[in-house]
Amino acid sequence: MVQQYEKIVEWLKSIKNELNIDTEVYNVIFSPAHVSNVGFTECINEVVFDSSAIIIRDDIDKEYRSNFFAKYSNIHLFVKKVMEEGRGRKIRFFFVDDAIVTGRSFQRAKSLVKSVVKEMFGGTREEYCIFDSVFVLIDRNSKDNKQVYVGDDWNKHFFAFRTIHVSSLRNHGHACVLCNLERDAEVLKKSSVAADMY
Repeated sequence: MVQQYEKIVEWLKSIKNELNIDTEVYNVIFSPAHVSNVGFTECINEVVFDSSAIIIRDDIDKEYRSNFFAKYSNIHLFVKKVMEEGRGRKIRFFFVDDAIVTGRSFQRAKSLVKSVVKEMFGGTREEYCIFDSVFVLIDRNSKDNKQVYVGDDWNKHFFAFRTIHVSSLRNHGHACVLCNLERDAEVLKKSSVAADMY
C-alpha cells in the first residue's frame, strides 16, 4: 500500500464524492483484525470519513457472539434508542479489508454485526446487506459474489482499488489440483507392482 499511497488517496477521494457522507449519520467501519489491512482502514477513515468513523477491529475467527455483543453493547443501545425515537436509520456500516478471498471472514463479520444491530433491519436491502459498502484493495470476486456481499447495486457499494480477473487459488481441502495429482501419484506408486514409475 505504501508504494501506491498517493494513487489510493486519489481513488478514495473520488469515492467520497460518490458516497455523499452525511455528517448526521454515525459511520462505523468494521475491519478484521490483521496487520495487512490496518493502514488501509486508517486511510479510508481519514480520506472518506474525515477521521470521524468509528472503527471496529476484531479477530472474528476467535470471537464469540456473546463477547462481541458485550464489547459493542453501546452501539446496540444507540440503535435501540434511535429506533424507539423513530428517527430512522442513523448508523451506516462499512466493511474494509485488503481482499476478500473466500468470503468466510466477510460472512462472519456480517453475522456478528447483525447480532448487535438487528433492530435496524426491516425488510429491505438492509435485511441481507448489513454493510452499506465494501472497500478492498484487491478484488478477485465475481459479479455474483459482489451481489451476495452488497446487493444488486454492487457497482455503487463495492469499491476496489485494483481488480484482478483471476480467481483465488483454491488450496484448501481437495481443491488443489496439483496436490491431488501428487497424492494420486503417490498412491499409484505404492500400489504398483513395478519398482519404477515412468
